[in-house]
Amino acid sequence: MTSNGFPGIVNDKGAAMEIKRFALWSGMGMCLLWAIVLAWTPIAGAGQKIEATLASVNAPQFITPRMATLFAKRVAEKTNGGLTIKVIAVANWGG
Repeated sequence: MTSNGFPGIVNDKGAAMEIKRFALWSGMGMCLLWAIVLAWTPIAGAGQKIEATLASVNAPQFITPRMATLFAKRVAEKTNGGLTIKVIAVANWGG
């Protein structure tokens, strides 16, 4: 196994999968962190609602958009509709 220039990472499929897995979990962790911060942040107006968008480059049948949809549903439930997250799959920003 040869090094690809990064310390501790060798050039094989296992290392590539570890990097992808780390990136996926890091992204989901950041989304969770922001949702928690927004959920506990006092909202200025008494009925003001916040809407956020969470996009994924994957098709809806992949695990990432399905997890994001479940996450959005749980956030809406926990915040009593104060924070809603719109999930967009396949990087379909234009509508």
